[in-house]
Amino acid sequence: MHEVAALGCALILGGLEMRFLREALERFPVYYVFSAIGVLITLSALYGHLVASLISRLLLEWITTGTESDIDRPLFGAGEACMRRGDYANAAREFTVLARLHPRDPAVFLRLGEALAHTGDHRRAVAAFLRCAQLESNSSRALHALRRATDCLSPDNPEQKKQFRDASDKVLQQFPEDTHLASQVEAMDRQIEGEFVNAGVSSQTTALKTLPASDMLERLDDLPNDDVDKDYPA
Repeated sequence: MHEVAALGCALILGGLEMRFLREALERFPVYYVFSAIGVLITLSALYGHLVASLISRLLLEWITTGTESDIDRPLFGAGEACMRRGDYANAAREFTVLARLHPRDPAVFLRLGEALAHTGDHRRAVAAFLRCAQLESNSSRALHALRRATDCLSPDNPEQKKQFRDASDKVLQQFPEDTHLASQVEAMDRQIEGEFVNAGVSSQTTALKTLPASDMLERLDDLPNDDVDKDYPA
C-alpha cells in the first residue's frame, strides 16, 4: 500500500508538471517536447524501482497460493502423518526440523514433546514441553504444557526438577495475575516434590532388601566379650 500511494502521488505530480509545461511552452512546441522527456526521465529514475517492485510482488502473489502470513507458518503435515501412522521416531525428526526453523513457535515444541514422549525419550520431551510453556502467550496452553512436562518427569532426576521450577517461574512471571495458574503450578510442584521423596525412600528400601541378611546382622562372635556381658548381664 505504501508503494501504491507513493506511485500515485508521483503520477499526480508528473501530470501537473506536464500540464504547466504545456501551458507555459504553448508557443514553443520543441521546448515542450524536450521538457516533457526530461520530466519522464526524472520520474522513471526516482520511482522506477517502485514500479518494478510492485509489479513483481503482484505477479508473485498471483502465481503463488496463500497469503504472506502462511510463509512463516510451520507445516505440520508430514509430522502429523507420521504420528497417525504410529511412526513416532520420524515424527520427532520432522518436528525437530520445524523447531529449528521456527524456534519461537510454541505449537512446534508441543508436538515435538508429544512425539518424543511416545518414543520414550522423556528427557528431551520434558525440555520440549517446558520450552513450549515459556513461549506460550496463553496461560491455559502454558499450563497444559507444564502438566505434560510433569507427566514425563523422572522421579530420580533432580536436574529435571530444577528445570521445571525455572520454567514454571518464568511462566508465572509472564502471567502474574492468573491465580488459577499459580495454584496449579504450586500443586504440581508439591506433587513433584512428593514423587522425589517417595523415590528416594523406595530406592533406600530396595537397597536394603537387596542386601543379604549376613550384611545387615552383626555376628555375635565379632563383638568383644566385655560388650556382650554389658549388653546381656547374667
